[in-house]
Order: sequence, then structure tokens, then C-alpha cells
Amino acid sequence: MINFTAPLSPQEKKRRTLTDDLARARRDLNGARDRASGDVNFAQIFKRKSNRNNLGQPFKGIGKQKILAMIGAGISTAREMIAFNDYTGHPDVLPQWRDVFVEYFDKLQENVMVLEAKVESIQSELEVFQIAEAMFRIEEEVDLEDNSDMNVTTEATEEEKPPVFSGILDPCGWNLRCVSKSTIDRVMATNAAHRKEVQMAKMQNIPASVLKIDWSYKLAPKIKVYTGRGQSFAPFKSSVNVHNENAMCMFWKCYPTAESYGPKGMGPDLKRMKERLDHLGCKVKLVYVDNCCSVRNMLTGPEGIFPEALIKLDGWHWMERWKPALNDAKSTEAMVFWHLIRASAVLHRRWRNRTCSEKASEEVPAG
Repeated sequence: MINFTAPLSPQEKKRRTLTDDLARARRDLNGARDRASGDVNFAQIFKRKSNRNNLGQPFKGIGKQKILAMIGAGISTAREMIAFNDYTGHPDVLPQWRDVFVEYFDKLQENVMVLEAKVESIQSELEVFQIAEAMFRIEEEVDLEDNSDMNVTTEATEEEKPPVFSGILDPCGWNLRCVSKSTIDRVMATNAAHRKEVQMAKMQNIPASVLKIDWSYKLAPKIKVYTGRGQSFAPFKSSVNVHNENAMCMFWKCYPTAESYGPKGMGPDLKRMKERLDHLGCKVKLVYVDNCCSVRNMLTGPEGIFPEALIKLDGWHWMERWKPALNDAKSTEAMVFWHLIRASAVLHRRWRNRTCSEKASEEVPAG
């Protein structure tokens, strides 16, 4: 029996969302094809244009008098007007009116092409999701078989409980806490301003040996400074945030210029960050940036800010460099490729951050 009240899993929610989106897109595509292959009766258009409350009617520039002139010439539909050639016998019907109807059907055909691409994209995404779901199901079955072969017996003394949150310094866990809306409003209204100095001091005492520098250009231009009634300006063009190897924010700031590591950009702040890390006894070994090839000489080397650090490209931009190798970045094969390359990166991170007991078990010889 199906339990309709049971909560859906994230996979089931995504599958249902993709299925509904695909059905909706196909329904829109069928309607667009009917409109593109159909015709428009001038009598109906005349009735609509007679009522001024009907806004957004097709054939802009074609009013009631022009419609009456075309009907008087024996033209009753839009496609008949496109095929009409007897302009000498009917001088009140102008040839340039034909362009309005040609443009109307061209737009309908363009809409059909857009919806076809949308249906193909959603269908490809659904196929990739089904492939990934099948892969995950196979992995779960393999894990269950491995666990059954280990013959591990456990005594269930109490009812199973969901796993607790990890510690704040655990790099392999999650540190999420959910608060109420009133708490969020209070934090935004008062607590943030009162505790800003304390939070900044905590952030400045976070150790790091790996830095991830990420620039953004969406939020900074939206920050406005008001100088008077109706007068404001945007002082910033970009923003940057820096995280350590445990995904903890160490630095953030808005700048009036674009991405820059020079004296007028982030250079002085990085030098102060290096001094702070030196006081904490930390040595930066690796720095991830958005454009490693152009800023490597400014960040490392004899005259760089971090002389002994490796400058590497971050994961997202690294995956973007694979696009020229693909014939179609939105095809089904490309979607499977992106899924596999992301999964390999996650598995490599889990292998790198495995616990000491896991490392010790790997060193024990078999038998």
C-alpha cells in the first residue's frame, strides 16, 4: 500500500519536479505548434480590438479600419493576407501590412524552437538523473552485500536516533544549525551590529594552511550609499571572500575596483592576512584562485605575498576548462560526464580527509 502522507526523499522530489516540468514543457510545446501551424481569423481580431479593455492583442499597427479593408478585399485570415498579391485591384490594402503578419508567424516559430530546446534540455536532465539514480542504487546494493558478508553483530539497546551534528572543527562533517525567523530578524536588526567586533576578532584568529579566494560581481554593485533624498551611488564594483581548508570564512571585503591583487586591490589585505597567520604559527601552502595563470607571479615567488605557496585553479573553473573538449556541453553524454567528474572530485576529497582509523586499516596487510 502506498503511503501518501509519508515525506518524500530529495531524490523523489527531484524526480517528480523534473517529470512535472517535462510534462508542462511538452504541453506548452504542443500549444505553440498548434498556434504556429494554425491561422488567425480577422473577424475575431476585429471583435477583440473593438473592446479597449483587451490589451496586448496581436498585429500591432493593424486597426479596425485596416481589418475592414482587408475583409472587403476578400481576405479573411492572416495567411490569406500573406499570400495576397492583387494590390492594384484593391488600392486600400497596402503591401507593407503583409510584413506585420509575417513577423507574427516568425515569432511563433521562434517560440516553438525555444520550447523544443527546453523540452530536450529537461528530458536530458531527467535521463541523467535516472542514470545517476541507477548508479547510486547499485552502489547501495554493493554496500549492503559487503556489510552482510562482514557478519557484524550489534545489540540494539535503544531506539535508533538520527546522527547528531559534528563538531565545529570537524572538516568532514556538517556545522548547520537552524534558527527561527524571529531569531534571524533579531540578529539582522541588533545582534549583528553589537557583535560585529567580536565576530571579526574570531574570524581573524582562524588558522589556515590552504586559502580559497573567490571574487563576486553580483552583490557589490547593489550596495547603495544614500547622500540625500533621492540621491545615492554605488561605491563598490566587486566583493571577495577567503575560506580556509575547512570551508571557514577568514576574510571578506568589498572593493571599488574589479578583481585585482595589486596595491589598489586586495594586495595590502593579503599582506596583513599573511602577518596574522604568521602570528598564529600557520604557513600557507596552497592558494586556490579564479585565474591562476595571470596572478601566480603576484601571489608566489621571491616577490610574492606567499613565497612558498602553490597557486592552483579552483574546482569550478577547472571543470569549466573541459567545455572546449565537448562537442555539445548540454547533451546527455556531457551531463553524464559532468556528473562523473564531480563525483570523482568528491570521492577524492573524502579519501584525502579519511580518519586515522581508516588510514590504519589500509596499512594492515590482508590475511
